[in-house]
Amino acid sequence: KKKGWRCAPCDAHVGCHPGTIVPLGRLANAELRAAKMKVHALFDSFWMHHRPRNIARTKCYQRLAADMEIPNSECHIGMFDVARCNLAIQVLAKWS
Repeated sequence: KKKGWRCAPCDAHVGCHPGTIVPLGRLANAELRAAKMKVHALFDSFWMHHRPRNIARTKCYQRLAADMEIPNSECHIGMFDVARCNLAIQVLAKWS
């Protein structure tokens, strides 16, 4: 069974890295989960078809950080709030 963290009153939750209790990102309510899914749908299409995948993903995150004008250390979809997700969606839409 997957582990995760949950806030029952606001129905926010986040999964954990496999075999740990370390969260994959931040607690996300329904609005934030939907926003992150939109970002992932766009972002993942850019790096998942390239080899090696880990290098392609890293380079895409670096480009996303630059295009969003945020530090690389703050550019992880799992940590985005709704505003950052919306900005990422705008940026990624221009990558096509």
